[in-house]
Amino acid sequence: MVVSYVILVLTILSMDLRISQAPSRVIFQETTIADYHQHWMIQFSRVYSDESEKQMRLKIFKKNSEFIENFNNKRNQSYKLGVNEFTDLTDEEFLATNTGLSDINVISPSVTMLPWNWNVSQVGESKGWRKEGVVTPVKKQGGCVINIWGWCLLGVLDDYSGGRSNKDFRRKPSITVRTATYRL
Repeated sequence: MVVSYVILVLTILSMDLRISQAPSRVIFQETTIADYHQHWMIQFSRVYSDESEKQMRLKIFKKNSEFIENFNNKRNQSYKLGVNEFTDLTDEEFLATNTGLSDINVISPSVTMLPWNWNVSQVGESKGWRKEGVVTPVKKQGGCVINIWGWCLLGVLDDYSGGRSNKDFRRKPSITVRTATYRL
């Protein structure tokens, strides 16, 4: 369940503004889920190789849509989930195609975590990094691992530079990703 939660949070972070503003409240009934899935396929230009794949994806789509609906119906959530281009993927498929991870259950035995001993008594309840203009907007990263790391690196550099200099500082990710690709 925790893995599903993490995947859906990652999914939300990968959506563009247009998708994130789409309504997420949909009433799912057995007779309408196929119609909703068909509409979703058109919206995201999704085509399946045959009817059996379409039926398999419909089942995954239904399961993920119900998870989204159940999550959004809970009280005291600080955000809402929505249907997006990844709704017909399993958690494992999403991770494999968008993060470079092939097995979500494998943790390296060589990784050790250092203890966190931070004094958080002086920290406010929340901080609006987006409102302050420090955090860059969400960008579609694509499926290539090199692209993902390039985008992540640029995001960190942009956020760090903007936070330190209080200037609107943005790099061109496409140029950096092309350069990184040629150097490999």
